[in-house]
Parts: sequence; structure tokens; C-alpha cells
Amino acid sequence: MSEKRKHRRGICQHEDCTSPRDVYCPNHHMVLCSLHKTYYHFECKAEQFISAQELKNALVPVSNSLHQLFQYKETYDSLEYLIQNFGGALASLMEEFENLKGEIRKKIETDQFLEYMNLKKQVEEFYMKFRESDIYSKFKDYLFAKQLEDQTSSSAMQKGVSKQLLEERKKYEASLKNVAVDAKEKILQEAEVARARDIEELKNQIQDIQQQSEEQKSSISDHLREIEQLKTQIEDGKTQIEQLNETKDRIEEEFKTQMAEHEQLQETYSKMNSFICQQLWKKCFGEEKAFDLKTKIELKMADSNAQNFLKEVVDMKVRLPNIKRIAIDQNKKEDPTVRDFYLHCFPEQAQLFCYNWYYDGSCSQTKLDYYFEGLKRVIPCVTREVVLYDFEISKQEFEFIVSNTKAERLTISESKFDTSSPVAFDCPSSSIQYLSFERSGKSSRNDWKASPSKLKNILKAVSESALKDSIQTLNVYQCGLSGSEVKAMLPELGLTIGQVIDNSCPDPLSD
Repeated sequence: MSEKRKHRRGICQHEDCTSPRDVYCPNHHMVLCSLHKTYYHFECKAEQFISAQELKNALVPVSNSLHQLFQYKETYDSLEYLIQNFGGALASLMEEFENLKGEIRKKIETDQFLEYMNLKKQVEEFYMKFRESDIYSKFKDYLFAKQLEDQTSSSAMQKGVSKQLLEERKKYEASLKNVAVDAKEKILQEAEVARARDIEELKNQIQDIQQQSEEQKSSISDHLREIEQLKTQIEDGKTQIEQLNETKDRIEEEFKTQMAEHEQLQETYSKMNSFICQQLWKKCFGEEKAFDLKTKIELKMADSNAQNFLKEVVDMKVRLPNIKRIAIDQNKKEDPTVRDFYLHCFPEQAQLFCYNWYYDGSCSQTKLDYYFEGLKRVIPCVTREVVLYDFEISKQEFEFIVSNTKAERLTISESKFDTSSPVAFDCPSSSIQYLSFERSGKSSRNDWKASPSKLKNILKAVSESALKDSIQTLNVYQCGLSGSEVKAMLPELGLTIGQVIDNSCPDPLSD
């Protein structure tokens, strides 16, 4: 094999081998070619490895020498001195050699290629032991000395054999020397080739390691640069965070200051509005009245004092301060003062709101659409109870009122609203616990007795909204259906209400 040929894992080391049928030994890290039976050890490259054929070739000179010597022994087997002096030693050597050959044959037959090197060493050691032993030389010297001393008594056959043995001995000794020299030179040559090969392989490995080291250095340098860049970015980020925190703190302080100022302004504004309302009330009604969270006012628009007060408030666009209750009873179907009051002057918060609790016959069945834009702002501002009397309400207005009421109680009394088609309440949550349709279901309004489906549409919308979890009491007083009849509708709609009553509502102004 050329010295420049590199041993690589997975490649047969035979000079002309192109076989891809390589086998990898996981125990010894060797590559075995099933075609040439050659292999290479990747962890101990200083060792010399051989093929099965090379192992067999190493047996030839030893086998020839032993068998020739054994033939001499058999030729003179009848001689007592030969048997006594050399027969046992020679037989021992032959037995040892036969055992060695048997072991080699067994290894070759079972393809145990990894043991070839050890077996070759055993053959070489046995061969050197045989060469260094005095069996052969002393046996020949003794044998030919005996032949020369006893030529007169020897037969012609024995003399012929002696001459033949002498010639064979000379040939064999010359052959033995040549074989020994050739074997030694071959071993030295193979060792030199292996050494040169290992040195070259070691150089290549060193170069690979150096190259990997340079690549690692370059990679480490790149990583270090990236780390420095990240450190710089982190420092910049810290600076930005500190700046943002400072800005945030400044904004929070400014916001707190503004909120404090706003609250102060709100308080001042509320006090000012309270004072204005007190003065207007005194001006219109001729009496003192405080405007605070305990204040209750009722404005009957048929009364000129009430008209004047509401008109003064609307003209000045003064928003009433938060009070407990406000009730308005209009005396005409379309009153712009009442509408503008709802749009601009209704308190930010009131506990109770009652509209038309004592309506005038002249404004019976007032259409709610004229006031609806204002009521859209008013309804969500009431926290405890909303009461609406005697209105004609559209389907969309009805849905809005029920969906957007934040109070605990809602009463829609003496009113007409169209629920002949399915309705829907769009409210993710609801605070309504008491819902009353007092007198709204009677024949002159919605006539639920003749058309119970109108009520069912309302109940179905309740069952499909958040109201199903909040409503505890349903009042159907004078709605054409008894409480028990309404309660019987609930199971088929999957709705459960604690109480279904048909009692008259208390006066909303009693509280």
C-alpha cells in the first residue's frame, strides 16, 4: 500500500479495493472489508495488522521445518538413543504447533479477524523458539556423527539415507537462513511502512486539530464580539428603561396632580351647580332646598313652577348634582324642555328615576322616540330603580332599555311595546333583580292573553342573556295572564325565576 494512502474510517485498506461493503466494529473501532478481509485499528495505529492470507503464509516456513525434522525422526524411529534424547521434545513441539494451527483454522473459519495479530505473534514466537532451540542442530550433529562412526556396520540403505539427509540438511539450513532473513526484513519493512504511515496520519491529525483550533478561536472571537454587542445593547436598554421609568414617574406625578386638580374642579363645579340649583329652586318655588345625595325632587310639568325651574336649568345648561331621586311627570307628548334636560342636565348619578308616574290624560301613550336620545344617557346613570309609565316603545328601544339598565329594579308600566317577533337583550352582565311589566300586558296594550307568544319572546330573550342569572322576581300584575300561567311557560324555555308574582307595584315616590 502506498505511504500516501490515508486510512479513513469506512474505507478498506487494500490497495486496489473499491468494495463498499465495509463493516464497522464498535468494540475495537475497526473497519473490516468483507471482500479482502483487511482492517485497520483506529485507536492504536502503531500496531501492525494482517489479513487471513498473511497469517496462513506465516505458517509455511515453520510447518516445512517441523515436518522435515519429524520425517528424520520417523526414519530413525527404531534407534533407541533418538527416541530417548529427542523424540519427546520434538513431539511436544509438534503438538504445540498442531494446537496453534487448530486455533488459527478455527479463527479463520469463524471470521474472527480481530485475533489475527495475536495469532501471528504466537506463530512468530513459536518460530523463534524453534530456531533458538538446540533440538535441530544437536540432533543433526549427533545423527551424522553416529553415522560416520558406524559406517562399516551400516547398511547401504542407511548410508544412502545419510548422504541424502546431509544434502537435505544443507539445503534446509540454507533455506532456513534465507527464510529467517526474509522474514526479519519483511517484518522490518512492514514496521517501517506502518511507522511512516502512522507518522503521516499523526501529522494529518495534528493539522486537523490545528485547523479545528483556529476555527474554534475564530468562533470564540465571534461569540465574544456578539457578547460585547449584547452587553452594549443591554446597557443601552438599561439606559432607555431608566429614562422610560423617569418619564413614567413624571407622567404619573403629573397625572396625580391633574387628577387632584380635576377632583378639586369637580368638587368646585358640583358645589357651584348645587348653589345654582338651590338659587333657582328658591327663585321658582320660593323655598330653600338642598341638593345632595339625600335630595328628592318631583317635577309635574303641569305646574308652572316646575316648568320654570326646568327651563332655567336647561337654559343655563347646569347639570344637577348627584341626588337620591328625580321624578318627572310631563303634560304633553313632546316637550323640548324635558328632552333637553335629559340630554344635558340630568345628574351623573341618581338612585331612583321615575318618568310619568302620574301622567296627564292628554299625553297618554307618549312615543318614547322623541325623548330616546336623552334617555339613552339617563338609563345607565340610575343605580337603584327605573320606572317608566305609559309609553309607546319600539322593539329596538325596548331591547336597549332592558339591556342597559344598571339599576336593581326595572318597571315598564302601562306601556305598549312590540314583541310579536323575537327580541334579543345584548348584555354581558346585568344587575336587574326585579322586572315588572305591570298593566303592560292587558288588552289595551299588548294583549298577552290573546297573544301569549309576545311574552314568550321576552322570556326566551331573558333565557338567552345574562338576565337569566340576575332576575329573581318577575311581576305580571294585570297583564292578562296569571302568575301561575306565566310560571308554567318557564320550563319549556329552560328558564328559572325565583318568584313570578301578579301584585300591584308600590308607589315609586314612597321611598
